[in-house]
Amino acid sequence: MSKDFYPNIWCLISILATLPVSTSSAERSFSTLRRLKTYLRNSCSEDCLTGLALLSVEKCLFAGLLSRRYLFLYFFSIVVNKRSNKMYKPETSYEEFLKSEQKKYPELNLNDIEVLKERLKENIDLSPIRNKLIVMFLHSNFFNVDMAYKAIVAYQKYRRELPHIFENYDPSSEDMKQVFDSISISIVLNPTTGKQERILYTDFKSTDPREFDFVHCVRYFFMLLEYLMVTSGTFDGLVLTMNSKGICWRHVTKTPMNTFKKLIGFVQEALPVRLKEVHILNAGTIVSMLFNIIRPFMKSSLMDLMKIHTEDSTEIFDHLPIDIMPQEMGGNGKSHYEHCEETYNQMLSARDYILSL
Repeated sequence: MSKDFYPNIWCLISILATLPVSTSSAERSFSTLRRLKTYLRNSCSEDCLTGLALLSVEKCLFAGLLSRRYLFLYFFSIVVNKRSNKMYKPETSYEEFLKSEQKKYPELNLNDIEVLKERLKENIDLSPIRNKLIVMFLHSNFFNVDMAYKAIVAYQKYRRELPHIFENYDPSSEDMKQVFDSISISIVLNPTTGKQERILYTDFKSTDPREFDFVHCVRYFFMLLEYLMVTSGTFDGLVLTMNSKGICWRHVTKTPMNTFKKLIGFVQEALPVRLKEVHILNAGTIVSMLFNIIRPFMKSSLMDLMKIHTEDSTEIFDHLPIDIMPQEMGGNGKSHYEHCEETYNQMLSARDYILSL
């Protein structure tokens, strides 16, 4: 067609060719984003979120390109393996660890770290402390050097007083295997990036008091906390959720109260992470009476973090996302047995590091 013979038609076609084509992709992407940007993906990177949104919007095209078998293998390699990776490996260097931590928390500065190190060296009663742990203490005490120093002093004091709790960590030992068989102590939420809170969950696998050993259970818990710190670094807060369903007085009588009292002191004075909340589920008469016994040892700051939920109460989901919490507590997530096994296997994979603690 010549524009000399049909100038008006040529002009219309030129305008038509330059007009933007109407599409619903933008509208679809907004509705997709609302489904994708869930609680679990709150710290998802932009590239990851863009890829997931593209897969969701163009799911028909994607399904046509890949067979069901290859689609499964794709998501297994990209999503499942990605979730199993941690922010750090135990062998991650201190320099790399520090650089990443400063990105999460710009308040973490080298001068405070050096000042704290010098103060620790001046105290001849203190044992050498790992550099990464110094960073953890600065963070847990909101970057206050004086508070971090006091916490480290208390940390080493309680460790000396409770060697049966804080020494001889080994996830493959018979004692720890026995805990794994009787009690579920697991990580429910542990994002691979960012500083989002971490959620730990405990529950009975067996309510038989003869299988319950308080000291071994607490050692297992703090061994798990060491693993969480070395693979996550600092984070906004630790949320501990304990399901007390099945507890009886024989469990209480097997709890050494002197050790329990010192552990409460450790949590209040020397914990290297920020404790955000402690939830006790299915609390009955026994839990209420036990709570009254230990109340005199607890400071108001710890009392404020405690949330007691009565039997069959659903108020816990006002604090925690129902989609990821274990089925046994009324959540829509996996069974705590699955969480426990995954957590235990992760600790076994880091056994060499745990043995060195």
